Amino acid sequence: MPVVCYRQLVRLPRPMGKIHIQCRMTTSNTTLMGTAGGTFLSIVPNLNSEDVLKTVLLAGIGAIVSFGISMVLKFIIKKNKK
Repeated sequence: MPVVCYRQLVRLPRPMGKIHIQCRMTTSNTTLMGTAGGTFLSIVPNLNSEDVLKTVLLAGIGAIVSFGISMVLKFIIKKNKK
């Protein structure tokens, strides 16, 4: 990753100034896209259709349970406020 440094003159209350050097890292978009693409392509061959189906099924069940619990808690809170 390239590092960009620049100098900045900082004025102090006294007549003397102080030079302050700041550095920051820069990234290019092509590096990020290459890393993301390589990661994705290394994961895809290791996925089984059974694993994907199991994940989708468990995510659906989790969403339904979460929604149900939210509705029950909302009902209990409204009931206790009255």
